[in-house]
Amino acid sequence: MIICKNCGHLNPEGSKFCENCGALIEETRAHQSVVSQGERQVEQETQSSKLSPKKPNNKSLIIGIIIIVLLVLAAGFDYMKNHNGDETRTENTKNSTDKNNKHDEPKSNQSSSDADVKTILSSNLSGIKGDTTAYYYNLDDDTTASYGDAKTPQRAASDIKLYIMAAAFQKIADGDISLNDRYELTNDDKVGGTGVTQNMQAGESLTYRDLIDYMITKSDNTAANIITKEVGGMSAVNDEIEKLGLSDNTKMERMLMDQDALAEGKDNKTTSYDLAIFMKKLYRHDVVSAKYDKEMMSVLSNTSNHSKIPAEINTNVVDVYNKTGEYADYGVENDAAILKRDNKAFVLVVMSQNGDSDEQKDAMGSLGKELTQEILGN
Repeated sequence: MIICKNCGHLNPEGSKFCENCGALIEETRAHQSVVSQGERQVEQETQSSKLSPKKPNNKSLIIGIIIIVLLVLAAGFDYMKNHNGDETRTENTKNSTDKNNKHDEPKSNQSSSDADVKTILSSNLSGIKGDTTAYYYNLDDDTTASYGDAKTPQRAASDIKLYIMAAAFQKIADGDISLNDRYELTNDDKVGGTGVTQNMQAGESLTYRDLIDYMITKSDNTAANIITKEVGGMSAVNDEIEKLGLSDNTKMERMLMDQDALAEGKDNKTTSYDLAIFMKKLYRHDVVSAKYDKEMMSVLSNTSNHSKIPAEINTNVVDVYNKTGEYADYGVENDAAILKRDNKAFVLVVMSQNGDSDEQKDAMGSLGKELTQEILGN
């Protein structure tokens, strides 16, 4: 086929004139020959260029180097900017973390819940007569709240029996005595006040387990005195108090119902704070050992006196571990309790002296109910 140089029409080989425009084909052939030669020359040059490397273009090379340098500088500037920013953020984060992790910062009043607890304590206790203190300890997050000066010593009354029980179980753990050891009751052992052993016949044989159980669940004064003597006397109880890291404001100075010692100004003292710390340690098995602390918790779960903090609590839903103390002659009404529901638990201790018994009990019952609803739910 022959292309007409005039109109581009394809003509059969051998044509002298274009079928479309009539132009002379010879001229077209000459044109095509020139074109073909030009194409062959271009092709040859192209192949030659593939075989022989081109000489570098110095101008393009310089421009490329400049562009690369500028990109490197820009990237470096951006890195330094971001790196410095990261250091600043890291330092700020570290400072914030350090502030949040200070172990000597008190945990009380750190949330609205703690503020609510403090308000509940005040609203229930501020209106009653006498000297009243209270201490709250959340066993889940270690937050606390208090009413009055919770570290002020007050009459312990029968709450001293908590420390006697701890001293007894320490002796048991040491192998000095056994829960199954037996004691024969005498008339000289018997003292008045609360308890059931004072009404038993002399010669009655009781295990130490029985005596500890009566001392706590029935607040038995006779049993408390027997156990105190069997563990080594008041000094052994005070040694246990010191070992537990409680304050000097907690001390046993007289046997139960020792009126002569009381007349001399000796009394058993403790604080709301120390009782709360003891109950916290007991719950976490930091008093004697896991085995014996569980035994003590079991004894406390059977306390018969629920007339104070647990008075308005549904004990079918909430587990109660408590020990009361009372001394009518001095207007004393105390209660130290652990209240637990499912996986939530808290300690509440209220100590009140020189007050009115009915008023004190009503306030404690209302407080126990309101705090249980706030912390453990309805």
